[in-house]
Amino acid sequence: MFPDAGWVVVGAFISQVCWAWHDFLPDRTVPVGEDERQTIYLLAKHTWLDGISVRTQKVNGNYYATDFHLREAVADQVDDLEED
Repeated sequence: MFPDAGWVVVGAFISQVCWAWHDFLPDRTVPVGEDERQTIYLLAKHTWLDGISVRTQKVNGNYYATDFHLREAVADQVDDLEED
């Protein structure tokens, strides 16, 4: 008749995650470590899900996440076009 305590805990956890992340938008202009949600997002999206390490670039004493793997992919496409 009553739900298991585990389902109640899981539901509470999922609702907290949704509430904490519902207004988040990634912003590459924020240095890594300045915004905890930004850092968690970068780690989750790139490292944990894609298996790609987060690459950083130091600019004026701050570290910013970069997308070198995207740049490398575009460079490879340009090289392929130049070969044709």
